[in-house]
Amino acid sequence: MIKISVVVTTFNHEKYILRCLESILSQQGGFSLEVIVGDDCSADDTRKIVLEFQEQYPEAVILLPYGQNLGITKNLQRCLEACSGSYIAVCEGDDYWTDKLKLHKQKQILENHPQYSMCFSAVMLYYEDDNRFVPHGDQVALTKEYITTEDLI
Repeated sequence: MIKISVVVTTFNHEKYILRCLESILSQQGGFSLEVIVGDDCSADDTRKIVLEFQEQYPEAVILLPYGQNLGITKNLQRCLEACSGSYIAVCEGDDYWTDKLKLHKQKQILENHPQYSMCFSAVMLYYEDDNRFVPHGDQVALTKEYITTEDLI
C-alpha cells in the first residue's frame, strides 16, 4: 500500500493545530499516512495538543523532538528528512484541508502523469477579523492547466 507523508510545520499554532491534524487524518483513499509534525519550540500549548493527538494516533503521528528554535526553513528541512512515504504533502499548522479526498486526488494525478514532479490544489485565505474566505490571488491569476519550473520561478 502506498504511504503518504504529510509534513506539518508549526509554531505557536495552538488555536489551529487540532483542526489541521483532524483534516489530515480524515483523508480517505486507499493509502496509509504518516504525519510528521515539526513543532519549532512553540511558547503556547501547540506541543501539548500534538502530544495528545499522537497518543490517540500513535501509528500515524510522529512529533519530532526539539531543542532550539530552528526557523521555518530548517524546521521544514528536518521534517522532509524524516519522511518515509512515496509522496509528500505539506499542511502548515495553521492550515487545514476541506476535501477528504484531497490526497487521493493528488496521488492519482501524480500516478497518471509520472512526468509531473508535484501538484497542488486551490487555496482559500481566511480573514478572521471579518470572517471571510478569499481565493489566493496568485492562484486566481493562473491561466495554464500545467505550469513549468520556469513558471514557478
